[in-house]
Amino acid sequence: MRKIRSDLLIKRLRQERGLTQERLSRGICSLSTLSKIERGEHVPTFWVFKQLMQRLGENPGKYWFGVATLEDRQIVRQRDEIERLLWENTAESNDEAEKLMGNFMQKLRGGGH
Repeated sequence: MRKIRSDLLIKRLRQERGLTQERLSRGICSLSTLSKIERGEHVPTFWVFKQLMQRLGENPGKYWFGVATLEDRQIVRQRDEIERLLWENTAESNDEAEKLMGNFMQKLRGGGH
C-alpha cells in the first residue's frame, strides 16, 4: 500500500470542501493543532484523524493504515539529505554523509533513542 501524508490529505480534503481550519477543527482539536497537522509538524492521533475524516465526509479506515507517520517523513528527509551530500561529492560532504548514515543506521538498530 502506498503511504499517504496525513498533512497533505487533510489539507487537500479541507480545501476541496471549502472548509476553514476553524470549522474543521471545532470540537475535535485546537486550531493551532490542526494548523500544525497541515504543516506536517504534528501527526494526529487516530481519534483526531478519525474525527477530522468524518467531518470531511470520508471513511477514516480508508486512509489510516496508509498514512505516513512523522517518523516516515523524517526518514525520507534524512535519506534526501544524505543523497544531496553524496551528489556534492566533496571530501567534506562525503564525511557529513557518512556521519548521517552512521546515525541513521544506529537509530534503525534501536540505539538512537
